[in-house]
Amino acid sequence: MNRWNKADYYTIILLKIGWPLFIILIIFIGFIRYVFGEEVDPLDRENLITKREIIGLAEVRDSNACGFDVIYITKHDVTPKRAQEIRTRAHIRENIRKLEAEAPLHFGDMLYTDIYDFAVFAKEYEIDPDIEIHNINVYGDKCLLYIGENPGIKNSARWYNPNTRQGALYITNMDVYKRCDKAKRIYRYWKCGGLHETSSADEHFSHFSEEERIQ
Repeated sequence: MNRWNKADYYTIILLKIGWPLFIILIIFIGFIRYVFGEEVDPLDRENLITKREIIGLAEVRDSNACGFDVIYITKHDVTPKRAQEIRTRAHIRENIRKLEAEAPLHFGDMLYTDIYDFAVFAKEYEIDPDIEIHNINVYGDKCLLYIGENPGIKNSARWYNPNTRQGALYITNMDVYKRCDKAKRIYRYWKCGGLHETSSADEHFSHFSEEERIQ
């Protein structure tokens, strides 16, 4: 005996045509959003591949060519064309030049300037909502402060290699925006590992051994 009722037949029919209906519905929704939705700048929709992009570099140097490198990055994932548009914004380039010129006047000899104190100063030159500091690295003779005998490391590194920058001090985006308070500061040493990768104070000696040296 056929015990199926109308509801059963409707269910079977819907199951058979469900995927086509679903696809048609998605296309319809997309069309409605395209026609009536908020207009998107072509620079932001031409490329499906987006990522955070490096925007610029501030090379801050004192009279002895000693100081910091500040790398800027987009705050959000962007298309390559949007990244290029941001790089051409005149006020960004101007503020990078101002930071490079005014930081040495503010700090003087920057050999012993604390990297977090510099970060606080550098953040005052951010005026574009689409970019932020990616990281800050020491430069010049400041790098040599992080080579020297470390009683906690056997055969600690005896020389600095500017090509690898191993051992040089740096801080990250998270440090710049979350850890500038003196109680929260974390100092990081490039390409160093284990317990010697970071410290709670600016330590002026090697944080890796000659055996750990990268080539």
